Amino acid sequence: KRMSHHQPLVKYEPFGAEVPLSEPSWYQNLHSPFYNQSHVEWRAKIRSFFENEVEPIVDDWDKQAALNNHAKCKEYIQLMYRKSAEYGILAGVVGAPWPSKYTDAPAPANYDYFHELINVDEGTRCGGGIAWALMGGLGIGLPPLINFGMPMDQGKCDRVIRECLNGTKIICLCITEPGAGSDVSNLACTAKDSGDGHFIVDGNKKWITNGIYADYFTVAVRTGDKNSAHKGLSMILVERTMPGVTTTKMDCTGVWPSGTTYIEFDNVKVPKTNIIGQVGGGFKQIMYNFNHERWLLAAQACRMARICVEDSLSFARSRRTFGKFLIEHQVIQHKIGEMATKVESLHAWLENITFQMNTMKKSEQNVKLGGHIAMLKLASSRTAEFCASSAMQVFGGAGYTRGGKGVRVERIYREVKAYAIPGGSEEIMLNLASGQFNFVTRRAPDVKDQYIKKLTMELKQLKSRL
Repeated sequence: KRMSHHQPLVKYEPFGAEVPLSEPSWYQNLHSPFYNQSHVEWRAKIRSFFENEVEPIVDDWDKQAALNNHAKCKEYIQLMYRKSAEYGILAGVVGAPWPSKYTDAPAPANYDYFHELINVDEGTRCGGGIAWALMGGLGIGLPPLINFGMPMDQGKCDRVIRECLNGTKIICLCITEPGAGSDVSNLACTAKDSGDGHFIVDGNKKWITNGIYADYFTVAVRTGDKNSAHKGLSMILVERTMPGVTTTKMDCTGVWPSGTTYIEFDNVKVPKTNIIGQVGGGFKQIMYNFNHERWLLAAQACRMARICVEDSLSFARSRRTFGKFLIEHQVIQHKIGEMATKVESLHAWLENITFQMNTMKKSEQNVKLGGHIAMLKLASSRTAEFCASSAMQVFGGAGYTRGGKGVRVERIYREVKAYAIPGGSEEIMLNLASGQFNFVTRRAPDVKDQYIKKLTMELKQLKSRL
């Protein structure tokens, strides 16, 4: 049988960990309509990179980030950026098609969103903080430049994109502010026309991934008046070398290697030619990449949940309690089984959404998939949180301790809220989905509205008599 996109059902040799359910089903010699030999080769390449280059330094990177050893963390991130660029990992997190115009890294044959899914999934086996360090800022900070350009200085735009994809420069996305997160239309950071071909950027950005290491900042600013809401937003490229840019590492619960940052823009003079797309087009540009960002987050959270299954089962098979192995206790079997059930369901949904993305242009994705991806992100963060909590119970004290057999579970347990809040909180995702699917088709009359209407009519009548 063949699917509508003419991809035959195939299966490949088992790959990865031998612990049951520790890898996606197509790794386990099961049939799939989504993957081909190009995906198999890409998977092996990415797994090799993370096992050989990243995993040996993960624990120390996490530790140095917790100690605020910025110099060592910057050394790690710059080294891994350069190496991952050579493998094509950086080019593989900015969406499809492959950005061949800007990178010398060879594209996998017939590159599609399933290649990107493999890239993100494999990259998160080391933990969310590492995934965000290598893919977070780039995956959300660079697409506005790729998708909308800088029409008044496209040469600079192309150079910045190449520098980021070859791993010599780092970029981050600056949207969230101390007083505006999901409520994007109320951003307060301003860019005022100085009258000499520049904007003066003033304001603060908060919880910015990779900000402390960034050379470039893709910044959402208000170029309209304070009451212009979403219509007055623009995006502009700010450069680290511009006077008035200050970055401070924030002490957060998790994802430490990613360098979560508080950024201050104090009278930063930025050429008008650094405007991304068009003045006043910022809201569209921000919204344009949200689906892709949330899909990335869902893929990461799904692998984190799967790690909890893998490590819990491995630990329970070796740990002895009350004269038997921990896994022999039915309550532990049930706990791990319930975790795995949620993970397998989530991954199947993730693959379905990825398939839909492959069949649509970006504009169609944004029209049709917003609600679906919102629910996917919600399900992924809740699954990751459930599995992290359950795994912690399986590990007991070993999961509560940094280092040792429970090191990945402990790390994931403090990282899960970074998936429930950024990129749109769980509550916002539910609101978005209910709106996208038009849950409410009609509203019951509100007595207050009727009373206000009546008073308004009476006031008009009184005025007419005067």
